[in-house]
Amino acid sequence: MINRVMLIRTFKNVGAGGPVPPLGLLYIASAIRRVYSDMIKIKLLDTGTGLSIEDIEYEIDKFSPQFIGLSALTCEADVMHKIAAVSKKINKKAIVIAGGPHPTVVFDQVLKDNNIDYAVIGEGEETMTELIESFNTGADVSKVDGIAFRQRGGVVFTNKREYIANLDSLAYPAWELVNIKDYSKYPNWNGNLKEKYYMPILTSRGCPYKCIYCHATLGKTFRARSPENVFFEMGHIYHNYGISEFHIFDDVFNLDMERSKKLCRIIINSGLKFSLSFPNGLRTDIMDEELINLLRKAGAYKINYAVETASFWIQEMIKKDFNMNAARKVIKQTVDRGIITSGYFMFGFPGETRQDIMETIEFARNSDLDLAYFFKVMPFPGTELYRKIIKERAEAANEFSDLFFYSRQRSCSELHEEELNDLIMLAQNRFYFKIKRILRLLLKSPYRLKTLRDLFAVWARILQYFCLKKMLNEVKDQNG
Repeated sequence: MINRVMLIRTFKNVGAGGPVPPLGLLYIASAIRRVYSDMIKIKLLDTGTGLSIEDIEYEIDKFSPQFIGLSALTCEADVMHKIAAVSKKINKKAIVIAGGPHPTVVFDQVLKDNNIDYAVIGEGEETMTELIESFNTGADVSKVDGIAFRQRGGVVFTNKREYIANLDSLAYPAWELVNIKDYSKYPNWNGNLKEKYYMPILTSRGCPYKCIYCHATLGKTFRARSPENVFFEMGHIYHNYGISEFHIFDDVFNLDMERSKKLCRIIINSGLKFSLSFPNGLRTDIMDEELINLLRKAGAYKINYAVETASFWIQEMIKKDFNMNAARKVIKQTVDRGIITSGYFMFGFPGETRQDIMETIEFARNSDLDLAYFFKVMPFPGTELYRKIIKERAEAANEFSDLFFYSRQRSCSELHEEELNDLIMLAQNRFYFKIKRILRLLLKSPYRLKTLRDLFAVWARILQYFCLKKMLNEVKDQNG
């Protein structure tokens, strides 16, 4: 009888800051609790909070779980395998399950590790609950949809599990399993916080767009929670945890514009003072002025827009289906409303030239954006880009440890990785050495001293990079 479950979030600091609360595992924990109540004890560990492999080993030994669930991104695969090995070392009979983005897209490779018994593909709430139920009742595990496992020397995938259509039916994440306020001390994609503490929220899952560099872990069908359901969760967090800052981590929050506007109106009419940030999911070219105004009134203080590239032909090649003129207009409108407006840009798509990248750099530099982040294109497994790359470069198929946006070793384009690194630093140089932009950012920033400190760090990094580059070039010249 399974009565002790341990859920472990793997983490690797790849230059994007510390961990955010593990929403996926917290949702799974609440789903298990809804079915089993107090019959199953659940413990959640997050290696992002400083836990070493030795700490994990100690916690597993002390808690003695029969069921261990690991959640991993692709760049964290090596950490996942180490923890799986530790789990089996302590208890060979423990059932080890791997889930999350990485096992979802390469479950056959993950299951080459004999320390991992099952892979969960896609959403895990229903799958994990049914998997536990099958072990507790002795039912046939192969009847559980959405899993893969080894059988007779091969890997068996059961059936694709349908995505959860009614997200309002899900229980809220089991926040009590982690010290939620501890996460606010770690930097993350959002940058500096406006309030002392924050909480991440998912108001929708799935994205219907077909960008070749993006995963489909949560499907290509947009599924949204009702505005009332989202607001009720925010109110619950506000009243029970004293947290009023929320970071929306949707893939595309504003796909249903009327839903987004209704949520804003509910927040405004409630009289509750929230601070909202969007580190991830607002589609620029479908925004309108009304939603921008409503978001501002509802408490939005920072929005990130994913532009990626200013090259028209690259936009078409990556299937971004993006209207650049609309993007320029929306960026200006957002900035004018006093919202800190950031842009995401990617360098190094297949076939992309230096001239294409310079076009993107100039777009960012001349835009009204307050902040910009420049990343290197990465061929993540499960994407169309990955399939394209491995056809051309077989050596890239199974190497995952450096698959992250800040990697200095990768290049998907004909440009050498060192040239891409130089262009990223050049982009930062041209964007952040503009006095007008810096003054405007400092005037609207709710955390001016922190912002100024961060800017000094960026400037120092840029200058250090180019000074070092100059020195290396001089040494090369001297050596012929």
